[in-house]
Amino acid sequence: MLSSKMLRIPGLFLILLAVIGIDQVVAEGHCIMHGFCGENDFGDATCSYNGTAKRLEDEEALETLRDICPDIIRETNVLCCSPEQISQLQKNLEIAATLGLARCPSCLSNFRKNFCQFACSPRQSEFLKIEKLGESDEGDIIIEKLTYFMSRSYADGLFASCKDIQGLTPGSTVLDLMCGGWGRECNPERWLNFMGSTPADDGFSPFEIKYHLTTDPELIIDGEKFHPMNENTTSCSERPNPESEACTCLDCEAACQLNIASPPPLPAEKEEFTLLHHDGVSVLCLIIFCFVTAFLLLGFFYFKIQSRKSLRFIPSQVVEKSQDLTDSKKENGETTHQIPDTEIISNISYLQKLGAAIERYLEENFCQWGTYVAEHPLPIMTLSLIASFALASGLLFRFTVTTDPVDLWVSRSSQARQDMEYFNKHFEPFYRVEQMIITPKNKSSFVQSIKEKNQLKTYTWGPVFHRDFLLEVLDLQLAAERLVAKNKNKTVTLSDICVAPLAPLNKNCAIQSIFGFYQNQRSLLEDKNFDYLGHFKDCAGTMGEMKCYAPYGGPLQSTEVALGGFHNSEYHSATALIITIPVVNHYEQALNEDALLWERVFIDFLKNYRSENLTVAFKAEIQVTMNRVEEVILEASQCAISYIIMFVYIAVALGEVNTCKSMLVDSKISLGFAGVFIVIVSVLSSLGIFCFAGVPATLIIIEVIPFLVLAVGVDNIFILVQAYQRDEINR
Repeated sequence: MLSSKMLRIPGLFLILLAVIGIDQVVAEGHCIMHGFCGENDFGDATCSYNGTAKRLEDEEALETLRDICPDIIRETNVLCCSPEQISQLQKNLEIAATLGLARCPSCLSNFRKNFCQFACSPRQSEFLKIEKLGESDEGDIIIEKLTYFMSRSYADGLFASCKDIQGLTPGSTVLDLMCGGWGRECNPERWLNFMGSTPADDGFSPFEIKYHLTTDPELIIDGEKFHPMNENTTSCSERPNPESEACTCLDCEAACQLNIASPPPLPAEKEEFTLLHHDGVSVLCLIIFCFVTAFLLLGFFYFKIQSRKSLRFIPSQVVEKSQDLTDSKKENGETTHQIPDTEIISNISYLQKLGAAIERYLEENFCQWGTYVAEHPLPIMTLSLIASFALASGLLFRFTVTTDPVDLWVSRSSQARQDMEYFNKHFEPFYRVEQMIITPKNKSSFVQSIKEKNQLKTYTWGPVFHRDFLLEVLDLQLAAERLVAKNKNKTVTLSDICVAPLAPLNKNCAIQSIFGFYQNQRSLLEDKNFDYLGHFKDCAGTMGEMKCYAPYGGPLQSTEVALGGFHNSEYHSATALIITIPVVNHYEQALNEDALLWERVFIDFLKNYRSENLTVAFKAEIQVTMNRVEEVILEASQCAISYIIMFVYIAVALGEVNTCKSMLVDSKISLGFAGVFIVIVSVLSSLGIFCFAGVPATLIIIEVIPFLVLAVGVDNIFILVQAYQRDEINR
């Protein structure tokens, strides 16, 4: 008996220790959920679990947790989450980072702490209270509703670190999207409650989470003691850890204030340079201008007076000079190519002597060169053609045409161009924009009532809201999205080139059209029981609601970008629909080849599109370049016609047909052909020279140079021929 009693005492003692240990664990906190148990109406159901935390042995899950929740894993690996929950937590945090929180490392770090503590903390019972339990499809007890006790200081710090982060569309913030219907009126409570709402309330949580924010360090609810979650937060102007950076000024107002807190001292103001109580530089320029003008005027009048005094000719000299100018024959009676002797009066001014000497020098040398060319026509023509075609060969090897309007009109050395190049190189250029503007041929409006905020209201709807018209435009948009461009063995679809902010999780393009309000679902518009007009009215006012998100996972930039022809934000009176497709634009032009290929197919598709109910106007990024090329092709035919007309004009104007036998000679056909041919060769040679020099041609130059050279060339032909004809008459 004694031995049996002695045995019972240690056993009872161990049981008592176990009970005390359990009470101690419960007092210090324990798990209220762990793992997944089948599914509920909103996805994976979370198991209810009232017990101690479990040791996490999965190495892959531990590594993932070290990456996303370094603070919680640093303390212990005895946790209230399973490997499956950790994997799901990682995916959800990646979505938040992709939406824009990753732009600010401090915000993302604070945001992660919220869900890391919620899902994995070994002391969940200290700040989480189960409000409602349910049963999964597999019969397990699951969480349906709970209350999350959170410190007000943590909630405010989290919100402050994220509120200025720029959103997916210009002028918006990430919280405009992540705060649901509250949009720009977001605050910490509204943001947290939206994140804790289920899909039934346009949220994303698999069960309802009610956030209770408090400044009290301890709460007693229904006899239970709770300690609100109060993790430290990092300001957006500070680094969350040594490996990360603080948020930029663009995404954190506090960082901007930090940067300008101690500006560099301003340089001392320099005294302005003044003369006669006016700007000194301006006064000096005026004085110099007056002196130069006076000097030039005095010089002009002086030389004018001197030239009048010196120009006194003796009559006999004038007669001899005129005889010398008309007499140019040798003693044997043959005509010579000699320049007539002229007499330079010795008492004229120096400038006149210099001008006369230069003119005589040019006349003598060009006379000799003309005589030599006339005596050796074939060698000169052959060498000239060889040289011209050699220069023109540059068009075959290095010919490039500049079609980009920026390159045409903005110098690469300008400061604005250099700033633009720097921005594009480091941040990529703005999107390539493909756009369709659709208007109905039936311009009639209609009156229809809708339910708006539990009230029945009547509106006069614009012609674009006819159900049949919307269905046809939706078909057009979907057909454009399905376009495929092919080049040899390569195929390009819109999803390969478009802007998809949530890729790779969501590869849908961020197309801006009102059909995003309907998730591009034709069945919604076809459903007679679905109030498609009331749905549009709701979404046009609050695009942040989940039911209004486009397939790409976000809202429209604004209703204004998808409609046209309305007044004073009365979107229901619109008369045109606008569909905008943003396409990724690369700084390296070679990377835009796929986009260019698809844009050509897009343009061809819309050019050939025909409908009895609507009219489509469209534009694509490549269209400006294509239009310029088409204009040049059109103007090339006009240029050819101009050259033919000039050829005929030369033959008619210079020709003197006397008999039919000598018609080809008298009509100057060969002269006209040769003149036009020389003009063409000179244009090709000049272009070839610049091609060899690496200077790209422009479409404007290609249009202008042929006409300019043609005008000068034809003018020279007339001058030379008429001079020759007059010389024959004089002889």
